[in-house]
Amino acid sequence: KKNHSLEPLENFSNAILDFNISIHLNPNEIHAYIGRGAALIKVKDFDNAIHNFDEAIKMDSNNVIAYGGRGRAKLESFDYSGALIDLDKAISKGNESEVAFYYLLRGIVKYKSQNYESGINDIEKSLTLGPYNEDLITLMDKFGISDIALEIPTNSKINDKTFAVIIANENYSNAVEVEYAINDGRLFKLYSERTLTIPKNNIRYIENATLGAMRSAINWLNNIQSAFGDEANIIFFYAGHGMPSNVNQFPYVLPVDGVPSDIETAIKLEEIYKKLSEHPSKLVLILVDACFSGAVRDNSMLVQARAVRVRPKEVPIQGNMIVFTASTGTETAFPYSEKQQGLFTYYVIKKLQESKGNVSLSDLSEYVITNVKKQSVLFNNMLQTPQLIISNDILEDWKTINLLNQ
Repeated sequence: KKNHSLEPLENFSNAILDFNISIHLNPNEIHAYIGRGAALIKVKDFDNAIHNFDEAIKMDSNNVIAYGGRGRAKLESFDYSGALIDLDKAISKGNESEVAFYYLLRGIVKYKSQNYESGINDIEKSLTLGPYNEDLITLMDKFGISDIALEIPTNSKINDKTFAVIIANENYSNAVEVEYAINDGRLFKLYSERTLTIPKNNIRYIENATLGAMRSAINWLNNIQSAFGDEANIIFFYAGHGMPSNVNQFPYVLPVDGVPSDIETAIKLEEIYKKLSEHPSKLVLILVDACFSGAVRDNSMLVQARAVRVRPKEVPIQGNMIVFTASTGTETAFPYSEKQQGLFTYYVIKKLQESKGNVSLSDLSEYVITNVKKQSVLFNNMLQTPQLIISNDILEDWKTINLLNQ
């Protein structure tokens, strides 16, 4: 009997010819249809691959491999809803030794469908059930899923006095989109919950926030500070467009309904700093993956009429506040396209992953600054230097602050 395993076959086109002969000789040979479908995936003929798996399922409606293969072909052709149905069936019909790879594929489908948390759970489940033949990192890179989405560290201590606002502004009404800002926000939220152990009720997460939604979230943090006083640790994370004022070069963040040429529709960074220092807090950490030079992540200009970059004015801060921004002066805050994240956010989260959250702000900032500078020069041929601003009130103590053990 012919061996239909594809593993030793390097030439998938020849494999397809072999399966053609097998099917011609025996039209009811289910394994030949499954093998030909798998080979067709390798040569990126997804429609015909799906047709072969259809034929196999007609012969055996409980065949785990046929459902899994068809789910893979649909994933490859961006039919995420169809892929999810087939992979659900494969997982429900198979035993654990059969379905490890299908958990991985289903996790990728969910992740690409923006069901991040459930997708990551499936990917992590697949790691416990493996091994499987295909390389995990190769697959993740192929489908644009960052390595920091894998094996998110968890800790047992609950930081019930830490509160976070996470804003991810990607899709703008009056400006170009910010590549991967939603990826940044969603992963930072998961790390806030799992690694920094912030209770879900202590987090306000907003995608594509309007001016009203952003002001409301900032006011919520202000109210938290008023209620909890110096027990509260505050984290404000923003990924989206930044912009300078044309008049005085003060930096602003732009809501998704804002107009880049009209600062009245944006929020002055100084306003956020003042609002979050009205009441005493144990710590206020502000992380901003945006630049304020007038450039955007693809290095073009936010306002097309602006021919030159602007060096934004530095804004003073006070209280127990630390501000960490993605770039300095006239620099651009670039994306990390291979990882489908903002470059700054990727290395913030990467350090949380490597340290399992047990990292001082000094070590975190040094790691991020060093790696962002290197990566930006290598891949963008331009320098991006994250900037750390520390209030004078916390200048002597900030280096030892640990987010996990606050």
